Amino acid sequence: PRASRIKLGRRALEVLSMSVLAALGVQAHEQLGGLGAFGALSGDAAVARALEYHPLSARLALAQLAYQCFNSYISVRDRDGMIFIGHHLATGLLCALAQGPFLHAFAPFFLGLTETSTVLLCALATFDPDPRGAGVPGLGALFPVTTQLLGVVFTLAFIAVRIVIWPCMSLLFWVDVLAVLGARAHPPAVCYAFLVTNAGLSALQVLWLGEIVSTAVTMFAPQRRKVSAAAALSGTGKAEHHLN
Repeated sequence: PRASRIKLGRRALEVLSMSVLAALGVQAHEQLGGLGAFGALSGDAAVARALEYHPLSARLALAQLAYQCFNSYISVRDRDGMIFIGHHLATGLLCALAQGPFLHAFAPFFLGLTETSTVLLCALATFDPDPRGAGVPGLGALFPVTTQLLGVVFTLAFIAVRIVIWPCMSLLFWVDVLAVLGARAHPPAVCYAFLVTNAGLSALQVLWLGEIVSTAVTMFAPQRRKVSAAAALSGTGKAEHHLN
């Protein structure tokens, strides 16, 4: 059916786009010395890191900006809802503001490395059995083992990237932005926009973790196998899938 082809095409494009963004993020991290090179800075050092220009980070932010513009159009076309459309527009705005330059040191993680879990999520969403959902109806039933395997790998990647590493990077992110605010080295409105967005997305990581844990219980509890693990995981991921 045409609707299934459209869904499959959108999921394939998302997997490809997220893979490119994740690869750019990994490459940019390597240029900056990797996650291990990050440390807490203060004063002028924190301000300098926040305002330092990195060519690959700028390119990554532009790539995200292009993707979010496209995603906004697709969300309008597919009637994803104002929350998702607003998120895409807000993320695109931050990517544009990052060209300042601003916070390029953090772009590889927040705009690139985090998409490693999104790649898996977009692939998993393809198997969503709900006809009104993001997947191709019947595909999950044809490949149940693949669906569960993707669910497990996605969960592990989500926990590693968005629950373990994310808070550490967010803490350093806040320290640097607050240092910039204190030094009045960048427009306050831009700084607050980044802080508010990070706080909101950080809260969502915790919310999604709760949903993932609930889904894992459903997936591995024998007495509840009647509930489709694919539907549950895809449902859990719909928010994150649209928010990236």
